[in-house]
Amino acid sequence: MINQNKWIILYFISFLIMILLNYLSGANIGRVTENNQAIIQPAGFTFSIYFGWVTVATIVNIFTLVLNNNIKVE
Repeated sequence: MINQNKWIILYFISFLIMILLNYLSGANIGRVTENNQAIIQPAGFTFSIYFGWVTVATIVNIFTLVLNNNIKVE
């Protein structure tokens, strides 16, 4: 059980680091695109879909670990 608690904490910390890095890297995208013209540019919703699925998958993994940790087998 203690091993599962470590995984829950690790997933949660990794999730927070991912959110922080996405926020920090997203702050300078405007400056980069102004300096470098893109030949082919994907639609903006492409990245929002990717971020949404990564977020959902991470939350589901954390919830699954918490749920499995609280189930008692007799």
